[in-house]
Amino acid sequence: MPLKKLVFIAACILAATTSAVAAPQKTRPTPKPAVAKPRAGPAPAPKPHVIPETGTLTNGDLVAIAKLAAKGSADQFSDDPSRKYLGRDFIAVFGNDELRSSYDKETKTLTISTSEYSKGWELDGERKYSEYTGQNSYGAKATITKIEGKIYGVEIPGKQFSRKPFKFLTQLDGEAARTLSKAVLLRISGTIREATGVYADKGSIVSKPAILHDATISEPTDTFVMQYFIAADITKVEFIDPRSGEVIYTTTDIDKYN
Repeated sequence: MPLKKLVFIAACILAATTSAVAAPQKTRPTPKPAVAKPRAGPAPAPKPHVIPETGTLTNGDLVAIAKLAAKGSADQFSDDPSRKYLGRDFIAVFGNDELRSSYDKETKTLTISTSEYSKGWELDGERKYSEYTGQNSYGAKATITKIEGKIYGVEIPGKQFSRKPFKFLTQLDGEAARTLSKAVLLRISGTIREATGVYADKGSIVSKPAILHDATISEPTDTFVMQYFIAADITKVEFIDPRSGEVIYTTTDIDKYN
């Protein structure tokens, strides 16, 4: 067989053999395992309020002092930690809900006053609500609302049911009277003193009256709210219009209201 023909046959065989071999397939990269994101931990606890050692105390300071008094002394040999603030001066601003208002349409007279019956003015508080089914001795059932909580504030001077309210009167038209009655705030200046009376522990600066109510079928509310009111010698009472900052009523003659 001629040499050229042999070379041609060999080339054909080589080409066929090469084409029969499958080209290597591209392989996909192995996926990396998913990395779980770290779960967010609990929110950091709020920093404790720092009560200044000097100067005039304000709302946050008074609440922190009342909470100290609520905890009480560490043991029978320790003093109440809140007592160190005895004699400190303060200025506290209370919300509109601590005031009462009435309006005489004929004379266009708005009257704003403090409560005669509360034991204290509230600065801060916490209340928890829950429900359960109650039953009386006769087998009657009712859904009972349970209220638990704590209230912190300043004790109102004078006897609870015989004191006179701090009161302010002004002539305004109806719309202006409505707006002012919803805006006005109460500002109190005073000095922390030792608490007295049946609700005070010996040597404490805080009175601790409780709001208690046992549920009945007709009044299905079960209430236990502790109150911690700082005792104070009040030196000034003011009603403020926060829209302008104007003091619309002020008195330093506190005794005549007790």
